[in-house]
Amino acid sequence: MPLSHSWDHVGAVTRTVNDSALMLYVIAGHDSRDPMTIDDPVPDYSSGIEDGAGGLRIGTSEDYLFDHVDEEIRQHLDASLTALREAGADVVPVQLPDSMNQALEMHRIVFQYEAARTHKDWLTQRPDAYTAWTRDRLAPGLDIPVDQYENALQQRERLLAEFSAAVFDHADMLRAPVVPIPVPTIEESDPGTRQDYLELSARVSHTTRPINAFHLPALSLPAGLDRNGVPIGFQLIGRPHDEKTLFRDGRAYKRELTWSTYAPPIRGVRTRFTTYALVMGVFLIERDS
Repeated sequence: MPLSHSWDHVGAVTRTVNDSALMLYVIAGHDSRDPMTIDDPVPDYSSGIEDGAGGLRIGTSEDYLFDHVDEEIRQHLDASLTALREAGADVVPVQLPDSMNQALEMHRIVFQYEAARTHKDWLTQRPDAYTAWTRDRLAPGLDIPVDQYENALQQRERLLAEFSAAVFDHADMLRAPVVPIPVPTIEESDPGTRQDYLELSARVSHTTRPINAFHLPALSLPAGLDRNGVPIGFQLIGRPHDEKTLFRDGRAYKRELTWSTYAPPIRGVRTRFTTYALVMGVFLIERDS
């Protein structure tokens, strides 16, 4: 189902980094029916994937992306950083720009405007066809004027340039959480019983929305399990069109661990939003930049 033509993209969930590289090779490339795709040759993402992490610089920052990180999640993220060092990568501190909150607001405006107009007929004629959670996320976009939307789109290049200068002038990629809190249960996210469910949704996606807005590639990798037995992940965020470097570092990291052979126990684990727990190799594909 379409949502936002500026942000919608395809990603692959795989057991290994190598499989993710193969999947991206299959699904990447120009599509004449999709104006957001890039008409460039598709590289061999598996080439160089076994070269190791030696010489790669991984940026890490406590600014913004770690604002709402649960302490349990942070402990696993710290352990993953140790594994990246052991894989041969250099860890360097970076400071994210003050405009990160502007990027989050830019994403909100564009997402809500486009999503509301994509679903306008049903939102106005068949609102009960949506769950309350979905309807309350989409409907505000109907009130966003077109000039505000166009201004938000115009801000993207400036915000991306500021982010890139802050991060990629010093590092080859940025490490960040994927979901900064333990994944909530369906009951914990029920609009019927939780008045702040939209705030919960915003907190869950706090670290991924700006990266999506920048159209940057990001590779999600496993970092452990939370107290409920649900996977925890971190993301490696790369320069535009530099997916190969992410795969190289991700492969080196996975060689240090055995998460790709792990299968979590299903019995006794409460139903959760698996959309936010897919950390075994989620790849977010960049379109244009």
